[in-house]
Amino acid sequence: MNEKGSALFLTVMLLMIGMMTAVGLFGLSAADYRTARADITAQQTRYIAEAGIFRALAKIEEEPMWQDGFQSVSFGEGVYDVTVITIPQVNQTVESRQPTSDKNKQGTQVSRIVRIRSEGRIPPRARKSIEILYDTRQKKIVDWSE
Repeated sequence: MNEKGSALFLTVMLLMIGMMTAVGLFGLSAADYRTARADITAQQTRYIAEAGIFRALAKIEEEPMWQDGFQSVSFGEGVYDVTVITIPQVNQTVESRQPTSDKNKQGTQVSRIVRIRSEGRIPPRARKSIEILYDTRQKKIVDWSE
């Protein structure tokens, strides 16, 4: 009779060890899932913020003096806001060999540096901001910071 009792005890102990191992592995996989999901969300918010930057650059190409920005524009699973600020410069007017369409400038082209800030958001908490400096005369990004 003692052998039957010890076999039952050994079976119960092995089941307990197996259950504890399974619970531990489940906890690890749940933590890995949360980490992977946070990484994916961080990448998505970065891409949303970049979309705001590139839309603002396209708008500035269409309308060089534009600086209205965008508010709560839906993009994918999130939204972006864009602000555009002209940076004051000394000697803003630069001579150009090509005539401009503006009669007041008479052959000059205005060099304008703008600060474009875009914030991408995925509710409820994910956020990413990107800020650039853009030279409208050279049509070139001179600084990019995240």
